[in-house]
Amino acid sequence: MRLTRASSRALLQQQRGSPSDTNRLPNITTIDKLPDEILLEIFDSYRRGFGPQHNHENAWNGKNGWFKLAHVCQNWRRIVLASPSSLHLLLIFTPRSPQRAAMLTRLPPLPVFINYGAGAQNVREENRVLSALKYSNRVRGIDFRPSESRIAPEMLLKVLNYPLPELESLEFDLLADVRARFPTTFIQGSAQRLRHLKLWGAQLSSLSQLLSSTTGLIDLSLGIDTLSCPSPPVSLLTLLQGMLALRRLELRMWYTRHGVIDVPTPSTKTEDIVRLSHLTYFQFSGYTADLEGLVARLATPSLQDFRVDFYDCCSPFSMPVPHLSRFIHDMDRPVFAAKFEFGTHDLHISMSHSLPDLTSKIILPWGIPLAQISSMFPAALATVQDLLITISRSFRDPTEYHKFLEQFHNVKILRLRPGLVSDIMGSLQLDDGEPALDVLPALEEIDLVGEDQHAHTFGNLGPFVAARQRAGRPVKVFWNTQQVLPEHFCGTSD
Repeated sequence: MRLTRASSRALLQQQRGSPSDTNRLPNITTIDKLPDEILLEIFDSYRRGFGPQHNHENAWNGKNGWFKLAHVCQNWRRIVLASPSSLHLLLIFTPRSPQRAAMLTRLPPLPVFINYGAGAQNVREENRVLSALKYSNRVRGIDFRPSESRIAPEMLLKVLNYPLPELESLEFDLLADVRARFPTTFIQGSAQRLRHLKLWGAQLSSLSQLLSSTTGLIDLSLGIDTLSCPSPPVSLLTLLQGMLALRRLELRMWYTRHGVIDVPTPSTKTEDIVRLSHLTYFQFSGYTADLEGLVARLATPSLQDFRVDFYDCCSPFSMPVPHLSRFIHDMDRPVFAAKFEFGTHDLHISMSHSLPDLTSKIILPWGIPLAQISSMFPAALATVQDLLITISRSFRDPTEYHKFLEQFHNVKILRLRPGLVSDIMGSLQLDDGEPALDVLPALEEIDLVGEDQHAHTFGNLGPFVAARQRAGRPVKVFWNTQQVLPEHFCGTSD
């Protein structure tokens, strides 16, 4: 039972007795007098302290977690082992944990998690991990992502040839093994409770039976070679259609394309749209054509975090993205702020929407013309009011900035990192040297982030600011030497 602080204090008061009792306990109560409910609340608070740590689940289910609590005294051991659900207890099997096998018989039937991530160095370590699979009714999770393994994915899948009815989490690296197939017995007996599924290096054709059976997934990550099976013609969208509870989706295309591939225009009929109503996180790493074909038939009305990393690295970048533009626009939440980080090899775009914690993150490859970048998302960029531009080094043609900034009709604040003032202001001049007033028409403020108040900086800004003043559209200039940015620009670089 989870207690609030108020109910905990009430239990303590009850333990001591009322103030009117002549035989009431002293005000100080030793820890062995605390009720089980309060001790359980203390233990759970200790568990939550492991949250921020890397690999916190392994830490909590190790010698410094609940093992330590269970070795304090018999009473604490009894409380801990009687509360596996409340305290999220697991027996985690790894190739380097020989003591876990003995725990299987000595402790109550705790849930089992098999973590093969470190790999096995010999047959004994392999058998140690695989022996845990015999307790099929207790296995809750499997993580098979070995960097160096003596067991091929095909061999391990043969070992999985029986049902795991309590399995909730499965992470598996198939290492691009085209022979790898999940046994039918495993699929039929394990898919019902599966909620978290991560498969890397997979052939989609070998996953169709598993994915069509795991309709209760809330978290799906796939590293696949293609979005559709050559035979039979089953697409990933068809498989996603039955996952009505899906909240998180990550897709990585791990194969290499050669040349340009023409993708047929996908059907956009209403009956062909795959609607994932509960999806809040979507990350795609792959090629433009593949993403275009995917989002053309995908609707995600609850999406809160959208991230794209394009692999297209050939220049010039000429692939239009009408479906991606529509997909971002259909999030139906105007983009309030945008951050463009021009790196040495790629461009990171972060868009903050009008609702808190709602962002779109897109990574584009090197070599795309600035004008084309802004034309990819005209509807989204037209609503931006706060624009931040950073650059790692000067590698852009300054004349490109003019066409790039033409898309921002509603920007009120322009924030520039050092080294950009001269190029940006130079691009806003007409052939006769006069500032262009039709670009950034709503601009009210220029924020120079990290710039010192030097005369040469203001010299670049002076003609532009004066022209705006004469036109009745004054612009204020601020030197943000402390580099303090609004909250919507913080944490958008991950």
